[in-house]
Amino acid sequence: MAKRYLVQFQKGMSITMFLKDFGTEEKCAEAMAKLRWPSGFKSPTCRCA
Repeated sequence: MAKRYLVQFQKGMSITMFLKDFGTEEKCAEAMAKLRWPSGFKSPTCRCA
């Protein structure tokens, strides 16, 4: 019996939109930093930027 592969379409961003926002390593790293530190990075020791 052959395996059947299903394609699921989900709401969200298209591949074109994804590549525009996250298509390079620099863009991806910037987006991750914004998610992790929305107010900017602060040292846990001295609390300076």
